[in-house]
Amino acid sequence: MGEVNRERIEPRLRLFLLSVCGLVIFACFALLISMALDPKLRLLYNVKGATCGGPLTWLGRWLNLGGLSHSGLAILYVCLMVILALAYLGALYLVRKDGRVRITVIIAGGFLLFALLFIFIPPLLSRDIYSYAFEGRSMTVYHANPYLLKPASHPNDVLYPLIGWINQPSVYGPIFNYLSFIVCKAARDNVAANVLGFKVLAFLFYAASLPLVYALARRVSPGRENLALAIAAWNPLLLLHILGGGHNDPLMFFFVLLGLYLCRLDYPVWGLVSVVLAAMVKATAALVLLPYLVFFLRDARGKLVTRVLEAGAAVVVLPVLLYLPFWKGFAIFDATRRLSGMVSYSSVPTLAKDVLARILSGLGIAKASATSLSNTLVHLFFLALFTAILLALLWKVRDYRTMVLSTGGILLAWFLTSGYVLPWYLGLGLMVCAVSGWNATTGSTVAASCVFILFRIPTAQIAGEYKPVLYLSIPFAIILITWLILGKPFSGLRQASPGGEIAK
Repeated sequence: MGEVNRERIEPRLRLFLLSVCGLVIFACFALLISMALDPKLRLLYNVKGATCGGPLTWLGRWLNLGGLSHSGLAILYVCLMVILALAYLGALYLVRKDGRVRITVIIAGGFLLFALLFIFIPPLLSRDIYSYAFEGRSMTVYHANPYLLKPASHPNDVLYPLIGWINQPSVYGPIFNYLSFIVCKAARDNVAANVLGFKVLAFLFYAASLPLVYALARRVSPGRENLALAIAAWNPLLLLHILGGGHNDPLMFFFVLLGLYLCRLDYPVWGLVSVVLAAMVKATAALVLLPYLVFFLRDARGKLVTRVLEAGAAVVVLPVLLYLPFWKGFAIFDATRRLSGMVSYSSVPTLAKDVLARILSGLGIAKASATSLSNTLVHLFFLALFTAILLALLWKVRDYRTMVLSTGGILLAWFLTSGYVLPWYLGLGLMVCAVSGWNATTGSTVAASCVFILFRIPTAQIAGEYKPVLYLSIPFAIILITWLILGKPFSGLRQASPGGEIAK
């Protein structure tokens, strides 16, 4: 009898604890936003000087956050991030094997509550949204090509004082430029309306992606639907940067997930078209396109010649048509090429370059030569490592499930071996890994997202020469090594056979 009662109570207890986790996440977000909306705190650089009021600022006033020192604010910020990560991981543990509809409702309701906190505030932790708006205004106001016009060309534009990348034209695909045109046409010169337009756009595509995550998980990892939904919907990193910052990544999420869903419904050509559209939002989606193409071309149904022609039409003809209105030669890709050569303080290669440069300097090599040599060697090493992982995972693509699993691995490997990484770059990997259930790749991606919520600690300044951020780059390096051991991207290559599946 006691065993029966325990089984009856445990599901109710999980519901209660999941609700508690959701309330903790909500409270942390509310406190964080209250801190950020007080311009005197100077917590988030892009709202300095803004006049903010309303209920979201009350909590900060009641707690007298304005009286905290800069170091006190930094400590509070770190504590909030740690609590957010723990509450998120606790929620994942609670729903890992619970497929009840009530759990689904709580997760969906929590996402909507979190979204309400972020949509109607200025952009947090990033000023990219102002660049989005200028790219739209390039077309609506200046009737110019967004791939060629720099914000610096129009210093009197209403958005100019807010833009961070003043010498950078658009680096996004034509699909996003078309949507930017629509948002900016409606918002006109109203800065708040432009910000709200792109935030609502991000929210709508993020929200539309979640049912696709749930539906795909039912087919790829049955019984883990709520786990997949929680991974995607309650991730603090995505909520802070995607909804808080208004980034355009949800458009890419949506088209990738829609493509995978259409493929699963036995519409592989339309699925391919959707994945190509994702790449026409951000080039990152090309990493999904590669395993999809391998799966598509290996499909035993139909003639190979027909599949090759269909793939060519989707991958070549469609992008040409979409880029055609903007075509001014290959100069339209110059900004993207420049961006691909950038490096960031948080990446694993940056850490490796710094360590190797110190070793070479210790061996008696001049500092400038040691730095140059370490940059070259580390770049070649991580390029070779990623290429090897990419080829190994593409080789493992034999069926739909191995295609999804390989895609998640490729996205994680790209993030951990890239020289330039930002928090929202983990988003697509989180969405795809959520679909595949809990495995080494999913766990590593979730772990990386929990580390990266400390991306910008208030008052933490990097002074002097270019150095890695150790509290981020070292954990990322550990995650990479751990994933290479546990995820085993190079294992079972000879044993893989058509129609087989690799283990979770």
